[in-house]
Amino acid sequence: MIMKKFAFVILLFSGLTSFSQWSEPEINQWKSQQDNRFISLHRAADDYDVKFYFLDIEMDDQSKYVEGTAQIDLEVTNPEASAIELDFDGDMNVDEVRLNGITTSSYTHNNNLVSIPLGKNKSRQIFTIEVDYHGTPPYGMFNRYNSDWNVKTTYSLSEPFDAMGWFPVKQDLTDKADSSWVFVTVPDHLMAGSNGLLTEVVDNGDGTETYQWKSAYSIDYYLISVAIGEYMDASIYAHPTQIEDSILIQNFVYNADGYFAANEWGMNQIVPIMEAFCDAFGVYPHYEEKYGHCIVELNGGMEHQTMTSIRDFGFSLVAHELGHSWFGNYITCATWQDIWINEGFAVYTEIIANEALWSESAQLDYLENSMALAKIYDDGSVYVPIEEATSVGRIFDYYLTYKKGGMLVHMIRYLVDDDDLFYQVLHAFLDTYANSTATGEDFRSVLETETGQDFEAFFDEWYYGEGYPTYSVNWHQSNNIVYLESVQTTSSDVTTLFTIPIEYRLYFADGDSLDVRLANDNPTTIHEIAESRPVVDIAADPDLWVVCDVNTQFVQNIADQDFRVDIYPNPTEDMVYISLGNVRNYTVSLYDAQGRMRLEKAINKLYFSLDLQDYAPGVYNLKLSDSNGKIIQKRIAKL
Repeated sequence: MIMKKFAFVILLFSGLTSFSQWSEPEINQWKSQQDNRFISLHRAADDYDVKFYFLDIEMDDQSKYVEGTAQIDLEVTNPEASAIELDFDGDMNVDEVRLNGITTSSYTHNNNLVSIPLGKNKSRQIFTIEVDYHGTPPYGMFNRYNSDWNVKTTYSLSEPFDAMGWFPVKQDLTDKADSSWVFVTVPDHLMAGSNGLLTEVVDNGDGTETYQWKSAYSIDYYLISVAIGEYMDASIYAHPTQIEDSILIQNFVYNADGYFAANEWGMNQIVPIMEAFCDAFGVYPHYEEKYGHCIVELNGGMEHQTMTSIRDFGFSLVAHELGHSWFGNYITCATWQDIWINEGFAVYTEIIANEALWSESAQLDYLENSMALAKIYDDGSVYVPIEEATSVGRIFDYYLTYKKGGMLVHMIRYLVDDDDLFYQVLHAFLDTYANSTATGEDFRSVLETETGQDFEAFFDEWYYGEGYPTYSVNWHQSNNIVYLESVQTTSSDVTTLFTIPIEYRLYFADGDSLDVRLANDNPTTIHEIAESRPVVDIAADPDLWVVCDVNTQFVQNIADQDFRVDIYPNPTEDMVYISLGNVRNYTVSLYDAQGRMRLEKAINKLYFSLDLQDYAPGVYNLKLSDSNGKIIQKRIAKL
């Protein structure tokens, strides 16, 4: 889900997608309840293994109220266990508990836990627990109105700790249920979407219908979902080459005049994205059931397994949520500290969808924007430190977890330097941890095994480390040697050196070019490149592989430091201020990502500014040249 937890994200690129799921009041409500809710994660998690969830509940589209029965089939794995504990918020009402079909009155419901003593059954291993309950969930369930289409929807959002708000559950990432059923009884003018296959819609003869959803795939607790509204079924089919049959894509969309026509183009993009992902990652993991969407009133999407809850059919939003089917559903992060396994990879599936279906210039624009967002923070790690692992805001930080996390996958692809091998790594990872959970270290192990490369330094610097590097590069050519000096500084004091190599493109007077990849083993490195052809320009990281800033300039000799340019703030939303090393007659040119000149002016002073307020978001190249033929180029990120 693209920044599915918070609305504090600045919607920088409205033409792409806006990603959030919670509003500020909901965030504040969550924070006030956080300590009490997180305590449930500290109970003994290894006493039993969940096999099956079955929710048989009644709901409507007018409130969050839910009533019904939750059944959990489980196997006791600790012979010393005396009770089974389920997470369930204390504001919800437990009406009756049955252990293997027999009503028990010895259960307790305190401190957000339902505890069911095993008693004389302690020697058994297999149990079925049924909990009859009702109430208005304090979290995990939403009821919202869409004024554009005059519809209301009720839907669940359980990630990361909120399933216990609306049904009794074991909130343990590493304990996936083997299968699940969700039966939802609603007034007969409504429809209810959930996980798996819709096996039957039962007319109850009393003005209600029961939608019976069944899934035979393993599923993590927070991916179980419901969505209720005045829907219509707009199903379509994908036909990937990996299987003989088609894949059902079941879209529950608003049954409102004009809605289908307004969203038909977006829905039609699901098929080519699905087929592109099957080519990239292997066949859709749940193809024997379905993929689908329930439209609900949220500000983004949530990758509920086989039935994503989603705001609309924006291309990148659809791609991101579908990408979760492999990274987040099929494989799920084993800890919230390793949420990168879900979100970083899903962000990168957007890039892969773009490569398959967008023009080259559109791909570059999207990548440039992603790179700029990955550098918003000067510090902070992609890996979530243990002391922040209870913070929803930190877990789902848009810039660290999502954008920088996605660019980590991009840089790994760059270091592997072989697309066939890169996709081999992804396939091996998916095969190794299919229907299970994994950490960042698990992925690193597969990566190193498949490539034969050592990624310890990369993970230390980029996954656990903080910030990003800036390279100040001076170069000149003399006696058929190109001398290139790179001085690295870092945005954070935590990580003081990034050793990822940087690619440089040498442009020659005859119009030809040469790419060289140079190491960065020290803060200052000087490289000598044997080249007799006259070099007229050098570009660092020309294909945008590395999260970094680079200031490249030609000098008469390496010691000549008076020709320099400092730019701030960068990225910027409007004004950018430029400081020069000395006063000369400069020509200043500004180019967009497509190489089109957007501005040219003469400057003869130490300081000047540019107003980029009316420019589109993206990365722009600033080029300064003086009368002696010296040239320096800088990148400016416009937000």
